[in-house]
Amino acid sequence: MADLLDRNQEDDFRDRDVTDAWMYINPGKTPWLTMAPKGRQPKVRKLEQPMMLRPTPRNAPVPDGKDTTADEYENVEDNKKMAVGTWQQARRATKVGKIANVLGAQVPSMPAKGSLLRQNVEEFMITLRRDVEKVCLDNEDLFFETDDDHPNRTRGAGQSILATAQAQSPYPVDFLTPADSIKGGKATKTSITEDDLGDILESIYEANEDPADLDMFCRLGVKRQMADWTRQAPVSADYVPLRRFTADQADDKIKHSVSVYEGEGIVRVHPHFHLPAGAGAAYIWAYLFQMEFWKVHMVDAPKFEKHEDKGGGPRGHMAWTFFNMCMNPRKHGKITK
Repeated sequence: MADLLDRNQEDDFRDRDVTDAWMYINPGKTPWLTMAPKGRQPKVRKLEQPMMLRPTPRNAPVPDGKDTTADEYENVEDNKKMAVGTWQQARRATKVGKIANVLGAQVPSMPAKGSLLRQNVEEFMITLRRDVEKVCLDNEDLFFETDDDHPNRTRGAGQSILATAQAQSPYPVDFLTPADSIKGGKATKTSITEDDLGDILESIYEANEDPADLDMFCRLGVKRQMADWTRQAPVSADYVPLRRFTADQADDKIKHSVSVYEGEGIVRVHPHFHLPAGAGAAYIWAYLFQMEFWKVHMVDAPKFEKHEDKGGGPRGHMAWTFFNMCMNPRKHGKITK
């Protein structure tokens, strides 16, 4: 009689032992949205942000006893402008068959009142937040709805941080991001240098007469490249090792990572895994934000709304309507391809 070994047993007749929790391959973090200040609830589809430049300093002397002339009167209103933003809606819908709703949630096991629909709703709530993060950091420009094929769209960070006027509802010229605050033409992460970051910090400092206090959301490779700045420096055509240790050598540990950079301002470094990856300037290596000059306005809170069950099973959708608003484009920078 032949032996019945484990490898010969039919899978249909095996017991299954499934653990009671999902192991998520990606955690679904939204660091930018977590840190972005939240504004008040807008009342109309066009949200306007007043902006003002102070008059340029001058050094012309005034003779004693000279009366004010007509050409000395200034109109400060010329320095006041409006930035415009509009809303966008993110939505996710789910439908679960009547039988699947009961049987499909058994692996892994759910609470007593659990269901496959509930499982999907919980997952899509996190997914919806990731959708909003992607929109706010995207390269899409503002658009006011004209029909169902051309819906309302809020302005992404890539289009807010520009040295040239946007196509739709542009920022006034004097309020655009200075060209030196944007580093382009970086084909690879290794082409991003410490001088590039220093130039951006210097540009933001000069544009605002105030040192930058920035949060940088960058690709992980950029963060690693920043660590290399502490390892080597160019000397003529060669490189001389300059390895520096930030821990006592008695600890037998090398710390080689950059989380905070200080120059003509402060930069806190946060890896981000869903930055725009278009061609050329639409590929973002890093955004540098002064977070207090950015706001996300929530029109409504994300919630699940049930649809009528017509016999096929429960269904519904989750929606989140929001405005993404850059309060001052001169306070930010970016690094692109």
